[in-house]
Amino acid sequence: MNCKNDNLIFMALCLCSIAIVSCNNATRSTVPNTSITDSSLIVTDVDTTQLSNSVPSPSASNWTYEEDEDKMTSKKIFRASVTAKEELQFGSPYDGGSTATLTIRKKRGETDIYLRVSKGQFNSSYDGGKVRARFDNIPAKMYEFSGASSGDSDIIFLDAVPSFLKKIKGHKKLLLEAEFYSEGLHVMEFDISNLNWTH
Repeated sequence: MNCKNDNLIFMALCLCSIAIVSCNNATRSTVPNTSITDSSLIVTDVDTTQLSNSVPSPSASNWTYEEDEDKMTSKKIFRASVTAKEELQFGSPYDGGSTATLTIRKKRGETDIYLRVSKGQFNSSYDGGKVRARFDNIPAKMYEFSGASSGDSDIIFLDAVPSFLKKIKGHKKLLLEAEFYSEGLHVMEFDISNLNWTH
């Protein structure tokens, strides 16, 4: 009789022990381990709304944009400019590098495209002249230009503005060949990709 009671008590103790162990394991599985120190396992809060609504950054561009006010009309003047990849090298008296800049300008309802150099003089007649332009791998074509009304010889204005602007918008590279006073022909390369011009 005593043996039977001892066996029952032993079995009851075993069942209680199993129940206690099971409860502890269940509790551990639902409580996070706060002692983890491995930074690779730590997850920070992330705003998934911002991720889904984020806007990709615009493509890189070499164009710079300016806005001025026309004092005579109080209307805005818009400009987009791009600088040639390499400087022009002229002799005396223009020793050193000369920077070529191509600019699109919207002023008083008119759009102009002009080419300016920081040093040197374009070789042109009273009526203007011609430059050779090549867009990407398309064969080069001659374009007429006019001189500045101010008489400055470091700047020329392209005549065929609508067609030239359309080509700028549709291509990535522009080679311009122009003749300079006492320096002959020089080629300027421009990265014209990603132009943002809606004026």
